[in-house]
Amino acid sequence: MPSGGQLGSGVKLGYATASPHVWVTIPQVLGEPTIPAIERDRVDVSVHGTQSLRSYIPGLGDVADLEFEVLANLDVGGVHLALQALERSQASTYFRVEIPVTADLATTTYFAVQMLGRVSRWRPKTPIDGAKTIEIAVQFEGSYQTQEPMATVLI
Repeated sequence: MPSGGQLGSGVKLGYATASPHVWVTIPQVLGEPTIPAIERDRVDVSVHGTQSLRSYIPGLGDVADLEFEVLANLDVGGVHLALQALERSQASTYFRVEIPVTADLATTTYFAVQMLGRVSRWRPKTPIDGAKTIEIAVQFEGSYQTQEPMATVLI
């Protein structure tokens, strides 16, 4: 049992096509999504002098893609096909990831990561001896933010 940490108990994902946000929950998320985070370039700001060590500062940041897999629901009018339509249209869409604050499945507070992005991959996987799934990736476009723990907005 880990000491001083939290066990994962799943995340919630959703999207909204406009602001103010009317969130659509993405159902049947499998495994662990790749949660968008900022990774900054390493910029060398060293100057030659009496000290022979290099100095660095963080530079411009990249926001990693939001990547996740869902248990496929290919019903007409369903959320999973709506995500495919977003990939085809390349519409700017708000995406939200909610991470439970506690490891209890009955948690009521979530730390949230939110961004504006575009669906860049919608790929069905249809193994003969397994479940049909869909791999989805969202590329960052702008408006990356995190929010302090709060009640879920994804019902």
